[in-house]
Amino acid sequence: MPHPRCALLIVLTIPIFLSGVPVWASTWHVDDDASSNGDGTSWPTAYKYLQDALAAADVDDEVHIAGGVYTPDRDESGHVTPGDREATFELANRVAVRGGFAGQADPGDPDRRDIQGFETILSGNLDGDDTPTNNSYHVVTANSTDATAVLEGVSIILGYAGDVGAEDVGAGVLNGGGSPTLLDCTLRENIAVYGGGMFCGTGSAADLTRCDFEDNSALISGGGMYSFGHAGELGSTLTDCTFTGNSATDFGGGMRNWASSPTLIRCDFEGNWTELSGGAMANGGASSPSLTRCTFTGNRTDSFFAPFANYGGAMSNYDESNPTLIDCAFRANTVVGWPGYAGAMYNEQSSPSLSECLFLGNHTNLGGGMYSTAGGTPTLTACTFNGNTATSDGGGVYNQASNMILVNTVFSGNVAGGGDGGAVFNDLCNATITNCTFSGNTAESRGGGLYNYVGCEITLNNGVLWENEDSSGTVFSAQIYNNPSNLLEMSYSCVQGLPDATRAAGNTGQDPHLADPAGPDGDVGTEDDNVRLLHGSAAIDAGTNDADIDVTSPGYQPLPDTDRDGYARFVDDPRTADSGSGVPPIVDMGAYEFRPGDCDHDGDVELIDYAELEGCLEGPAGGLPLECDCFDLDGSGDVDLADFAVFQSAFTGP
Repeated sequence: MPHPRCALLIVLTIPIFLSGVPVWASTWHVDDDASSNGDGTSWPTAYKYLQDALAAADVDDEVHIAGGVYTPDRDESGHVTPGDREATFELANRVAVRGGFAGQADPGDPDRRDIQGFETILSGNLDGDDTPTNNSYHVVTANSTDATAVLEGVSIILGYAGDVGAEDVGAGVLNGGGSPTLLDCTLRENIAVYGGGMFCGTGSAADLTRCDFEDNSALISGGGMYSFGHAGELGSTLTDCTFTGNSATDFGGGMRNWASSPTLIRCDFEGNWTELSGGAMANGGASSPSLTRCTFTGNRTDSFFAPFANYGGAMSNYDESNPTLIDCAFRANTVVGWPGYAGAMYNEQSSPSLSECLFLGNHTNLGGGMYSTAGGTPTLTACTFNGNTATSDGGGVYNQASNMILVNTVFSGNVAGGGDGGAVFNDLCNATITNCTFSGNTAESRGGGLYNYVGCEITLNNGVLWENEDSSGTVFSAQIYNNPSNLLEMSYSCVQGLPDATRAAGNTGQDPHLADPAGPDGDVGTEDDNVRLLHGSAAIDAGTNDADIDVTSPGYQPLPDTDRDGYARFVDDPRTADSGSGVPPIVDMGAYEFRPGDCDHDGDVELIDYAELEGCLEGPAGGLPLECDCFDLDGSGDVDLADFAVFQSAFTGP
């Protein structure tokens, strides 16, 4: 049995370890309204300068900063000199620096926190004038830190690292080989040669959450952020961050990645700009970032006077950079200038993988939505290209000397305004196109849907091409224009105006009965275009399940088991299927599998459909009004409980 005094010691020690914070941890207070000579231990005795609190902070301490403006060249200890451009706020491991407190502005509740209302500004504007060349080289540094170095709720502004070959990177934040944590920070109006807002060097893996990069600029590359590493490095993680109004002269107005592969989740790029390549993001040197649910809106590459052609209004990928994008959207991005490649995404010697991505209303001269060239295998699954325009060729996609794979992808209302290939222009390339739908695309000259120029091998399986138009109208060649030098293998596809000679291999020229190609707004090429199949479509249960049979082909891609909406493929229409035949369900043509019971044709079998079904239930002997034909799910000529049973099995939810 322990001595009573020892037992008491054990009891008193337990709360120290359970709390997770040592009892000796301190909170230091900083307020630019404070008097000089404070000791920082409370708001009434707060430090006036942030540098004093950083110098006092020890492991597991916190620094709380009241709203105000703080420059890194000020302290009370004489460790920095006013006007010293090399002075910087240096983050430290196991120290959290948090801004946005009321401080002495609210004596009744100085710990009240409002990041916008009590903006804490870390400024590189040392002398308060409008001359950026006098500003801090790096407002904040985080070199060799780990994730316990935390910066939260501050704005980092007006750093200047524009001295080429000297202090030229990371004007807002310089992160050399560190992994700091930044939360709810804004990086604004910083200027550097590389990485105006933030530069992450080799070995860096910062964690940024809800951080905003606004109006930063790079004299060469990476206006908002530059991530630089060695091939194979994963790079930083950015979650719920925004890049707005950033710019660069050469590469990556918003972000440039070189030999670095950061992870971006729900990040938004809007209104970023560069003269040369990648208005929002440029990936080079075998960078392969991962992007999930990110948006790119109104970014641009814009210079009529650039010494080279300009590329990628939103994103450019080159030097074997292979990003992965899931559920991302590219809207109204553009390349201005001549010749101008890829309104949204440019790929050179790169193989991006895109799933469930949207390209809407992007514009340039060649490849309104995407331009791919010089090798690589861009793979697009369940993507949508609507309303993209090219002043010359390839309204949706220009595919030149690459091996493109398209699966479950929709092209609607894309325009080649002065040339060929309203939806897709193929040249000296391989393309495998499986279960894709082309509708309402137009070309000024030839090939409203597909235009195959020279030296191409095109495999088209389970496709739907309907109401695409060129100078000849909506005839077969307007759907697919194929020069004789190309190899076109087309099977089990529904193509308007199909000649008799090509009706073998399961092809058909019958109407696919697309639901509402112009959508509720009546305009083809907008986001509400609906090219799902209606009951009676010639494309239902008419494809081939062996579309992936040639596994040796350059564009080999297994037939997916879901459609553009993410619902199961191989769902037979019970009105036409022979359930007792033992024959497995047959895939539909086009990007969407017909869904029995989805009578409003929105892709879901839901409560709206159920409400309409109730009004059509006539009982076993009832007649079938025309508007209820969709609910005759067993093909018996009426709508009864047997149809309701089929509906229940297809129900996906409200």
